[in-house]
Amino acid sequence: MENLRIVFEEEQRLFHLTNGRMSYCFQVQRDGYLAHLYWGKGVRQYRVPNPVLNCNRGFAPHTYEFDRYFSLDLLPQEYPAYGNGDFRPPAVQVQTAQGDTISDLRYAGYEIIQGKPKLTGLPAVYTEAESEAMTLKVTLRDDVTGLKAALCYTIFAGYDVLCRSVQFFNEGSAPLRLLNAASCSVDFRDGNFEMISLYGGHCDERNFQRAPLFHGTQQVESARGASSHQFSPFAAL
Repeated sequence: MENLRIVFEEEQRLFHLTNGRMSYCFQVQRDGYLAHLYWGKGVRQYRVPNPVLNCNRGFAPHTYEFDRYFSLDLLPQEYPAYGNGDFRPPAVQVQTAQGDTISDLRYAGYEIIQGKPKLTGLPAVYTEAESEAMTLKVTLRDDVTGLKAALCYTIFAGYDVLCRSVQFFNEGSAPLRLLNAASCSVDFRDGNFEMISLYGGHCDERNFQRAPLFHGTQQVESARGASSHQFSPFAAL
């Protein structure tokens, strides 16, 4: 378990979670936006061999009026919000009392916890001892709406597993309605994937289905409100 560690490199503002078998890295970029950098084979130290390159790309919305080289639509965001220039599906969308649905989540701090905190009221992976895992909690905040998101990352000793969850808090003076929220959002540099999903019915559960990813949206969902013979909430790339 000596290889299990979570490090924040102050100079590069880079988070590195590793257990020796796998590493997961992301970085605090300009003005507090989080960018995903790496998820793969374990490395001792991530040297940012492939940094996120900002470029002047035509027809991309630009975050800043006089800077055409920075766009959230091109940044591999760690947890994208809705309505701030990123036209990909957001990880979270809220609505204010006035009906606005724009959020702008920026980095506000972090905490490293030994073990894996429980998810109150929800089924979740757990550990027998705190030494079996470490958890990183990164806080994002929207100063206009008062929305705060706590991103939790748990890495385990000896397993190629990363568990993620998100908690939301309203630190503003007006109510907020949570319209949509995901536990995680991951951008991959490579797009050459196949997706595995499971389908079925009564006495015919969990049939194996494998197909190449194509441009556009592919999803696994059900209107039943729960897993069932017809629906297994599972997908693999």
